[in-house]
Amino acid sequence: MMPDLTLLDKKTENKIIELYKKFRETAINKSPDDSLLVEINDIFKTKYSQC
Repeated sequence: MMPDLTLLDKKTENKIIELYKKFRETAINKSPDDSLLVEINDIFKTKYSQC
């Protein structure tokens, strides 16, 4: 099963993108901050557990 990303509102989409950009920056700097991925995952869990 795949989540339907079109169900995300724009605010949530922007938050996920912001968190991903921060994570990517930390990974590029050789110090990945996994807490950002956890936060992204929590957003998906919250949004899609309601479906």
